[in-house]
Amino acid sequence: MRQQTFTMRQQTFTMRQQTVTMRQQTATMRQQTVTMRQQTATMRQQTVTMRQQTVTIRQQTATTRQQTGTMRQQTATMRQQTATMRQQTATMKQQTVTMRQQTATMRQQTVTIRQQTATTRQQTGTMKQQTATMRQQTATMRQQTATMKQQTATMRQQTATMRQQTVTMRQQTATMRQQTATMSQLYGSYSINT
Repeated sequence: MRQQTFTMRQQTFTMRQQTVTMRQQTATMRQQTVTMRQQTATMRQQTVTMRQQTVTIRQQTATTRQQTGTMRQQTATMRQQTATMRQQTATMKQQTVTMRQQTATMRQQTVTIRQQTATTRQQTGTMKQQTATMRQQTATMRQQTATMKQQTATMRQQTATMRQQTVTMRQQTATMRQQTATMSQLYGSYSINT
């Protein structure tokens, strides 16, 4: 009986330990369940993220292709620009030579301009004198213009008078012709009678 009692106590103790262990395992399982749920949610988010990244990668791939085409075009453009730059460099060298020649020409022109400046000053003095003379001539021309206007008016009056005289002369000519015709007839009659 004592042994059975001892054995029962040991079994009871063991059962208690197993109960504690089971409780701990149950708690652990609950934590693992929570962890698994969190991991599942995380995996879902990662799946969504991966899908978005896939779309982004596809877009980037298309963009990269476009950029590749653009880069090729830019490369061709750069080659053309390089050729153009070489031509421009040659042109600049020629222009440099031309500029040097022009500089020499400009120096000669500077000397010529100085001489012309001196001549211009002399001409300016002459022009001033001529301006004074022109002013006097202008005054004279104005007086002559007034005189010409008066003469023009007189000429118009004379022209009108001449026209009247012309009409009178034509009338007199017609009268003279009639008189001549009459005299001829009278002379003819006189000759016949004689």
